[in-house]
Amino acid sequence: MDQRFLIAHQQQKKRRPRKASTKRAWPKLSHTSDLDSTSATVQVTSPMPANRPALKTSPSQAIGYAYEKKAITYLQTQGLTLLACNLSCPLGEIDAVMRDGSILVFVEIRHRHQQHYGGATESITKPKLMRLQRTAQYFLPQLSATFFQDKTPICRFDAIVTKDNGSQLVWLKHISS
Repeated sequence: MDQRFLIAHQQQKKRRPRKASTKRAWPKLSHTSDLDSTSATVQVTSPMPANRPALKTSPSQAIGYAYEKKAITYLQTQGLTLLACNLSCPLGEIDAVMRDGSILVFVEIRHRHQQHYGGATESITKPKLMRLQRTAQYFLPQLSATFFQDKTPICRFDAIVTKDNGSQLVWLKHISS
């Protein structure tokens, strides 16, 4: 046998064996509704161990969550009903899912502190929209079953962007073609 082959074979034996890959469980939606309340909420449940420590948020994440909360409050004052927040799956993430009458609205919330590479509106690119659509397609059957009696509703993609360093919110409807 060739000496190079033997050396490579011996080195391969010394390597640690690969760990078996664990299947990742995708999040599931669970519907909770109070009889006294007119609004229903969806909770994202994922199988995480109870002893896992809570993830720390960075200062920029805390700012982002604050703007998300501000944007959702704004949309609720405009008459939309909040169904779910921060839905994520391996395909992407949706900031908010709301209901506008019989229309299911997927909302992307964008804030940019710096304007070097364009503002918040310019950060919503075609790849971002495609990711948003794929994620919406993933959650659509669960949302339809939970809120629309298994009938697929008309869907709309909206965006809330900040202007003037976050002091002004702009609601962009129908951002996807």
